[in-house]
Amino acid sequence: PKDVGSKTSKSPSNVPDYLLDKRPQFVCVGQILKDLTEELKITKIQSKIPVRNINIPSYWIEIKMTDGRKVTFWLDLLDKEATMADSKTPTAILRLKMRLVRNMEQDFVLVNVVNKEGEELKEILRKAIKEHLESLDSESEDEIQGVIK
Repeated sequence: PKDVGSKTSKSPSNVPDYLLDKRPQFVCVGQILKDLTEELKITKIQSKIPVRNINIPSYWIEIKMTDGRKVTFWLDLLDKEATMADSKTPTAILRLKMRLVRNMEQDFVLVNVVNKEGEELKEILRKAIKEHLESLDSESEDEIQGVIK
């Protein structure tokens, strides 16, 4: 992924308080991520708006891998504010945001947290982050195998 602050005009902005007031579960997830910091080797957690003019907050996460490299990605939540009536389908604006983040060549993880709280929410986040890291490891392994062949 490209450096988050690489271009001033496209750098993520801070999340205004009024957006956090509308998304209490987002704040709760931030606390859970802090609780998981040691276990998942998280070195940085920041709540940011990754795409200018799309006021949907995300968490920018940096993790130090066992081989010493740092992995960064956005964590986005499918909560009541970001889903359609079925509680599964992202709203059109969230889908646009995900496409734009992908176009900026940045990784993101999308986690459905609708009606989840406490230990269940913590486990969902733990699993989503671990699966993302494993997929990155398998991609690097595939690249290495491709070079060897």
